Amino acid sequence: MSVTLEMTCPKCDAPTSPQHRYCEQCGVNLRWAGTPCVACGGSDIAEDGYCRQCGRGQPADRDRIELTLEEGGVELAGGVSDRGLRRQRNEDAMACGHAPRGDGLAVVAVVCDGVASVQRGDEAAQAAAHAAGQALRSAVGEAADLRQATGDAVRQAATAVAALARPRDGRTGPSGTVGAPSSTFVSAVVTGEQVVVGWVGDSRAYWLGERSGCLTVDHALGGVLTRWLGADAGEVYPQVSVYHPDGPGAVVVCSDGLWNYLPDPATLAAVALPAGRTQPFAAAAELTRLALEAGGRDNITVVVVPFPPAVPATPVPAATPVPAAPPGQPASPGQAALPDQPGPPGQPGLPDQPAPPGQAALPGQPGLPDQPAPPGQAALPGQPGLPDQAALPDQPAPPARQELGGA
Repeated sequence: MSVTLEMTCPKCDAPTSPQHRYCEQCGVNLRWAGTPCVACGGSDIAEDGYCRQCGRGQPADRDRIELTLEEGGVELAGGVSDRGLRRQRNEDAMACGHAPRGDGLAVVAVVCDGVASVQRGDEAAQAAAHAAGQALRSAVGEAADLRQATGDAVRQAATAVAALARPRDGRTGPSGTVGAPSSTFVSAVVTGEQVVVGWVGDSRAYWLGERSGCLTVDHALGGVLTRWLGADAGEVYPQVSVYHPDGPGAVVVCSDGLWNYLPDPATLAAVALPAGRTQPFAAAAELTRLALEAGGRDNITVVVVPFPPAVPATPVPAATPVPAAPPGQPASPGQAALPDQPGPPGQPGLPDQPAPPGQAALPGQPGLPDQPAPPGQAALPGQPGLPDQAALPDQPAPPARQELGGA
């Protein structure tokens, strides 16, 4: 069966086609015509791809990736990955997917941030997001223990990144770091009862709801990563935590390009809610826009997942996830989403926890009991551990890696 796609110029309504770059009738550049600026929302995009209102160049290729996970016309997750205003390329990556789990649904989100001080950080982030996204999606569909599945997925991501190393990457760079491709990692598996978070490095996960809070503790001291994925990172021991929200809300997983500007959970909630509960892509796009307006000095990647996930009116087939593309390929487009469902009653609430270092605590939100830092990692000043974390076997800390302007 053949399909004819009919298109018209948004400026003069003359017939055109996807193969045409310019309108044969009025000459307008069809790539930008009718497309709002990603920075200011203006509609006046010049022929060279720059916004005449704010001067922002519009993204090409991986400069900006937008993802919507949908089922039945309702959004399950939404994400944006943007190059920012000062980086030469986008070295972040994201992946999303969903699968039936029990009587409900589980949604998977992964964000990875390639380390900027080494070569091919973009390849590392894409490889990690792709490997972990596939592993988590499979584990969710097989009804595996999600805590164990998250740890296994992080280790698979670490193996994929380590495989990118080349003999010449073993040199020491000007900052004193080893040059193998490296990345940070954060993932969230969201079901109707819980949120399972795993991370390595300083990419973060947040809970946005009645008691918003940061769900991760940065593996970094003074801007220097103490844990990462890469051939020179040694054996990886991810941190994994499980949270039981006591009401509806949204989970945000992001790179430091967002939280460097918006670290406070209450501020994130004020921006992303209530849209994040039903329109996660719109919430992710708004958070990205604010980070760009604040300076956009780093790559910015944000994925928003509503809690609880939607429950379909009819059974959902085991759908193919939407992973980050392997190195050298463009990222896949998003999937479709499912209608909302209320969470099971009687669930315990999210434990209170203090804000990460450099972030103001929320009024009336007591801190968590102190907990020693994970083995092999110096404790972060003023940053106690999170509750309900999987114990990590002892390991020597890898050599600190200097981040040049962030991971």
